[in-house]
Amino acid sequence: MNRSNFAHRSRPFLLSAPLFFLLYRLTPIAPLSTPPKKSVGAPPVRDRYLIHRHGETDANAAGILQGSSDFSRLTVRGRRQASDLASSPAWNSLAPRLDRIFVSPLTRSRDTLAIVLGGTAGPAGAEPMVVGSLREIDLYQWEGRSSAEIAAEDPEAFAAWKAGDAEGMVVRRVDGDGVAHRHYPLRELWERAELNWKVIRGSVPDVAVGDVREGTTTLISVSGSVVRTCLDFFSGVPRFPGE
Repeated sequence: MNRSNFAHRSRPFLLSAPLFFLLYRLTPIAPLSTPPKKSVGAPPVRDRYLIHRHGETDANAAGILQGSSDFSRLTVRGRRQASDLASSPAWNSLAPRLDRIFVSPLTRSRDTLAIVLGGTAGPAGAEPMVVGSLREIDLYQWEGRSSAEIAAEDPEAFAAWKAGDAEGMVVRRVDGDGVAHRHYPLRELWERAELNWKVIRGSVPDVAVGDVREGTTTLISVSGSVVRTCLDFFSGVPRFPGE
């Protein structure tokens, strides 16, 4: 897929509270799915996508790579970050308008979301939907090890990861049968971003001819790498050279 076909019709905003991004998008957008029908001459509908990452975890604090593993838990500071978001004016002005909520299956994201929703002033209009593809980047054998250890053991791949080089970040894994595998975690993450967008965008209702729907508000609770790919992909920013 040529991601450069995406129109730059949305812009992410970092709001006052930590962890929180707001992405507006006009519809219809790029043809990942059938554009919603609307009346000829009707004004464009503005949908809101609220994206937040989880709070600090014990692994974050210790410099341990988590990837898509689920061993880490929120620290006191991480729970406070989530509480700060829950009490922020920006969040409380938008939370009562929620139509849909999507969350990573990882405990750190679900726990952050529970704190945020627990502090909501006003009704939240949706039950969270757990989506497996919203998990954090798969780091394979790097997971559970320190950043310093991986940087010393595999400096080229680690540097490629930090630089966002999807072709240079190669993680090798040997399975239980002794067979070696090569993985490209950044490219895999971007491919999942396309799947995520199809799921999330597909949840917005179509509109019958002659009708005009109101804009919707969707909350997405995920990890840091997924936040970045959501912002890039939803905004139509090409991630790889030549695209």
